[in-house]
Amino acid sequence: MHFNRVQPGQISDRYGQNRGIGLQNKKLVASNSNNVSFGMAVDPAKLKAFERWGMKLADKIPGSFYNGSFLNYVATQAKNYPGLFEALTALGVTSTIRPATILIVPGAKKEDKQYAAVKSIASGVIGYVISYIAFKPLGDVIEKLGKGAYDHLLKKPFPFKAGTPQFATFSFIVNYGTKFLIAIPYAMATFQMIPWLMNKLFPNRKKKPMDHYNPPIAAANLNERQQEVYGAFMKLSKAKGGVA
Repeated sequence: MHFNRVQPGQISDRYGQNRGIGLQNKKLVASNSNNVSFGMAVDPAKLKAFERWGMKLADKIPGSFYNGSFLNYVATQAKNYPGLFEALTALGVTSTIRPATILIVPGAKKEDKQYAAVKSIASGVIGYVISYIAFKPLGDVIEKLGKGAYDHLLKKPFPFKAGTPQFATFSFIVNYGTKFLIAIPYAMATFQMIPWLMNKLFPNRKKKPMDHYNPPIAAANLNERQQEVYGAFMKLSKAKGGVA
């Protein structure tokens, strides 16, 4: 049996090509003591312009950034509360960039842009509030289930432990399945918030007049009692300014 001699810091072409890790240049991870490099994983000549830009940007990020407590905290929160983390990210977009873009885009009517901007903000706010109510306690329960904290309360110990593929699948199904349950209250709350938010953000906007009332039955076809009731209703409506 013959074995090929592999030099330190290198790996045979067979395994290097199959695994796509290209260690022939003896540059594994760090380009220097401070920066993390991702440039040796693929052939740079095969990269597109945007990918080359991303590689250069990654090379400039200090290695200490990936070990920082802030990034670790964000990654942990995103893993334990994916639904809440997504809602928080969406809140940042729907309450800043999106409404600002909607209002400055030319072509549409001013009233339509105002309504679209308010709808964007309302959807983000309501989405985060409902997600916090639903996903914060849900995430706590899933995390404790993975650690076996509830095993003594269950008839059978929870079969999936944190870090396993089965637990990741379980967490994914529970978190994203809950989105279907909160869809209805989310839509109702957003619909109720839009008029209030419109009055707060755009109090001087041009309000549309109330639509004219068109009775389904002509007054001439009503009997005497019905005509009296209809006449009283029309007078009351005109007095309140609801019918022209």
